[in-house]
Amino acid sequence: MALRTIRTEGDSVLEKICRPVEKIDKRTKDLVGDMLETMYDACGVGLAAPQVGILKRIVVIDIGDGPIILINPEILMTSGELRLQFLDKLVFLFQFFLYLLGQEQKFFQLFGVL
Repeated sequence: MALRTIRTEGDSVLEKICRPVEKIDKRTKDLVGDMLETMYDACGVGLAAPQVGILKRIVVIDIGDGPIILINPEILMTSGELRLQFLDKLVFLFQFFLYLLGQEQKFFQLFGVL
């Protein structure tokens, strides 16, 4: 496993549409391992593949109960004030999953909004 550079706001890769993961092979497993290591090193609670420069639909999350790995996640419905206009962008998916887990404040702290 290796630490990867975390892309930040303003990096054009974060605005691109991610491709679905076609198969889970060694490269995919290595990427997930790198993402987890990078997330833990940054004291984060979640990381999407585009944040490390990879345009794949992969998200890793750990809010204290062990890692959750999402590959090709899909939003099937939304309700209330949560309206996602860019479903193909994992940063928004990441925010949505933290919202579902009641951890949206950690997301905003992670990205410097609060």
